[in-house]
Amino acid sequence: HIFAPEGLLAQTIHFTRRRFMSEHSDSSMIAFLPDEASWVQQKLPHLTLVYAGPIAEAGSSLKRDLLLETSLLAAFVPRLWLPVLGVDQFGDDVDRVDVLRLLRTVPLDVARRMVESYSKSQHKTYNPHVTIGPVGSANQVDLPKGVFFSRVMLSGGDDHVVFDLSG
Repeated sequence: HIFAPEGLLAQTIHFTRRRFMSEHSDSSMIAFLPDEASWVQQKLPHLTLVYAGPIAEAGSSLKRDLLLETSLLAAFVPRLWLPVLGVDQFGDDVDRVDVLRLLRTVPLDVARRMVESYSKSQHKTYNPHVTIGPVGSANQVDLPKGVFFSRVMLSGGDDHVVFDLSG
């Protein structure tokens, strides 16, 4: 596996390792996972905290650093409930999607600041959101008033390590 949690943190924090194909199979990122996402039409519903670039470009020290940061987020960030601000559309004309925009809260901003130095995103402004699906898909589902997140994930290609947030 790309990510192998070891040491004290791995012994004290609950984590699971998953391996599955996703639309982000060439990417490394740290993201919060929603507890319930029946309104999402994507394989891996998530709120990206940081996109860390293509997994092929991540060396072993960066992978270790990302794993450590993810485990620290799990240890110090409480479970999050983020109010929904509305629906928007992100992406270019070819890959345009409906997204659920979420309120930036203090705990979310603290979590983002912990990992933003790893960002390889072309977007310089952090816009918290969960992708719903292709344009028009937001009209086909009942959207929540807020989204609850109790897990954080480190994704490296098709390899994912998921930690429970501290509570």
